[in-house]
Amino acid sequence: MKRSVFLSLAVSALLSTTVAHAARVSRGLTTDKKGENVLVLKIAASNRAIYGVDIRDASGSVADIIAPKGWVGVAGNDRILFRTGARPIRTGATFTFRVYTADPSAKLTVRFRGPKAPFGSTRSI
Repeated sequence: MKRSVFLSLAVSALLSTTVAHAARVSRGLTTDKKGENVLVLKIAASNRAIYGVDIRDASGSVADIIAPKGWVGVAGNDRILFRTGARPIRTGATFTFRVYTADPSAKLTVRFRGPKAPFGSTRSI
């Protein structure tokens, strides 16, 4: 009995730690002055600073990206990487990233990075 209670407490502590470190991401769509589709991604840190954002686009429709001040971004055909060393998204802060795309309904997946390694799970947005 004592073992099962201890095990359930350990599992719930582990789950609450994992959930507490999750970041929030929202997705919106707009068009620029030229009529191009722009996905607006708002990313907020919960309890852990975000130093990187890895985005995958299965359709390969990314045309261009815009990173917030203090961040750099690299876009390939189906992958986008945003990184910073000096200006992470800290707890309670929200940063906006813009992705120009030929497919406004592109199915994207996102994963977040700390200063040295990824954290959390990959999720669809």
